[in-house]
Amino acid sequence: MNNQQAEKRTKAAVSASITSPLPGVGARPGVEPTRLGGGGYPTNCTCSNFHLGDPSAPGKFDTRRAEFVDMGLGAVWLALIDTIGVDSFLAVWRILDAHPPHWHDSGRLRIEIRRYCAYLRFQRNRYVEALYQAGTPLPEIKRRVDLAFGENLTEAHLSRLCNRYKIREH
Repeated sequence: MNNQQAEKRTKAAVSASITSPLPGVGARPGVEPTRLGGGGYPTNCTCSNFHLGDPSAPGKFDTRRAEFVDMGLGAVWLALIDTIGVDSFLAVWRILDAHPPHWHDSGRLRIEIRRYCAYLRFQRNRYVEALYQAGTPLPEIKRRVDLAFGENLTEAHLSRLCNRYKIREH
């Protein structure tokens, strides 16, 4: 790379290399000659201050994250961006925004989603049903649920879950 290519082009440097415009005719201004050395470059973005991101942390180092902060996006959404990355977050946002029932008069989306513990409870119940279906006795189901989920359910509770399964089975 020679010195001419490596020099940083600024508006002042480019305008100094341009000859004065030709005089115009009537109200039309003169035609500006082609800039020598090409167009000017922004002085705010150089290789040293541009960063695409760290693949080990999908959203934290993406330069677009700052835009969401400037927009006033809530802490939960910023945490989601940090977890899944900006592009995945934008995809989720587009999907949610595409459904009019989520739209609210305030210009915001109103999203209802069950708590994560409801998903865990659903998985636990499927686990109990699978063990019951395999013929596992209640005391053993109780022990395995405690090991797998850290929940100390009573045998009466497990019996109710198994009875629900019997009803659904028929």
